[in-house]
Amino acid sequence: SMVNRHEGRLAVKQSFSPGWKALVERAGKAVGASYAFLFLCDQHSSELRSAACYGRAEAPEGLSAVAGWALSRGEAICLQGEGDAKEATGSGLNKAALPLICVRVMGHAAPWGVLAIGLPPTTGEEPSRWLPLLQSLADLAGAHLEIETLRSELFRKEEQVRELVRDTLDAQEAERERICLEVHDGVTQTLVSAFQYLQTLEGSSSEGTPARQLVLRASALIRQAIQESREVIN
Repeated sequence: SMVNRHEGRLAVKQSFSPGWKALVERAGKAVGASYAFLFLCDQHSSELRSAACYGRAEAPEGLSAVAGWALSRGEAICLQGEGDAKEATGSGLNKAALPLICVRVMGHAAPWGVLAIGLPPTTGEEPSRWLPLLQSLADLAGAHLEIETLRSELFRKEEQVRELVRDTLDAQEAERERICLEVHDGVTQTLVSAFQYLQTLEGSSSEGTPARQLVLRASALIRQAIQESREVIN
């Protein structure tokens, strides 16, 4: 269900937090970035929240807005000047935060978030040349996290199956106990009472008569039935 999938994605986000940092550091160092931030989608509010960073502790003002714009566009973007940023988001982005590359981290059916990389000013080099590398890292992270989500869902389903098996065994055990009590308090007690009547009848019958032989045979059968009922109870 969508609820289970949402819970699974949240669990993966929480459990993979060390991996987020490693991913961002790897991407930042690979391109010599001034900074790098990973923004993840909040499944309740659809907002982007910073999950890991490299190069600086706080994101430049306006960076999350640019990342959200990149997410809505559905493609990687490369902003080289303040004019590009203003055109993209309607608000300026600090000049020190540019040039900037944003690539989406995608899952199978929905985006996980956006990887934003701030590059140092360069001469004669187009920042867009890093797009293939950064997109590959983002795709790799998205695939890995999708696997972790599926693994989390599988673990949850396995837990549900184990709980179902436990409940079934408990129900079977309760039914066995109920049957044992019914056999003990019902059938066995009835057989014991019948055996006592036959013992009385046996004492009052004459030796060697056909009636006494029948009583003895009936007593033996009831004694055997009592033993068998006790074996069933055990």
